Amino acid sequence: MLPHFTTINEFLEAAGFAGRTQNPYFYMVRLEETYPHVRSVMPPFRKDFYLVALVHNPGAKSAFQIDGAERAQLADYLVFQSPGHVLAWQRQPGMSGYLVYFKAECFTFLRSVLADEFPFFDLLHTNFFQITPALFTDLSADFDGLLREQNGTHLFSEQVLYAKLLAVLYRCRVAYQTFQESQLNQSAATLLTTRFVSLVQANYLSYRTVEAYASLLAVTPNHLNDSVRKATGRNAYRFITDKLTQEAQSLIRFTAADISEIAYQLNFSGPAHFSKFFKKHTGQTPGDFRREVESVK
Repeated sequence: MLPHFTTINEFLEAAGFAGRTQNPYFYMVRLEETYPHVRSVMPPFRKDFYLVALVHNPGAKSAFQIDGAERAQLADYLVFQSPGHVLAWQRQPGMSGYLVYFKAECFTFLRSVLADEFPFFDLLHTNFFQITPALFTDLSADFDGLLREQNGTHLFSEQVLYAKLLAVLYRCRVAYQTFQESQLNQSAATLLTTRFVSLVQANYLSYRTVEAYASLLAVTPNHLNDSVRKATGRNAYRFITDKLTQEAQSLIRFTAADISEIAYQLNFSGPAHFSKFFKKHTGQTPGDFRREVESVK
């Protein structure tokens, strides 16, 4: 069973953050201040709160990964995650920016559902997109103001904090709208493929057939396959198996978990089924792959 963090502090402790929050609904930190304490590899987990991240990746050399979606070639980007996502990461030193964790209780005054007001929290929408260096600088001022308010001690500091958080989310929504408009220039096949890949990143532990993803996207399996092949030259099932294979290799390479434990973490019925899948798609057994990795360390 995947780890499931119900409180922000539970997650902070498990991930190795040095700080803790006195506010059960909110925590924010500069990304550069998470080194070297926070784990460089975090296996798949679930959480009951939201994440907004503003990331600067200098020289586009460092890799930051959420739901297996690596953006090593992006210099500046925004990340949005909701309680519905399964998360995992591998990361390298050198990135900067801001991480904001919060619960829906921050917005009890908001009449609309959070995902309706801010569609980047919806599983069916892109939650990881590039921004310009100028926009990164602009948004950094908003995030920095939010960070300062986290430590406020005046009478209405909590109310001001949540109001500033809401303002930051609306600023992000403007950036998201700009991103969405740029996506309209893509073909229908590319748009469907983008949505499909986003769903695979978020749901690879739960859904493993083209039929399941086609149902989520309200299209036929044949139409999904044809669209993905048209946009990428690969069939849809390949994206599903590649995602699982990538996660399996990461867990074998970067964790000390035994093969049986990894099999169950990835929701295989057992080690034998996992080993058969892994060998089919890599040409090696999981044990052979681990020995190969260890031999070059």
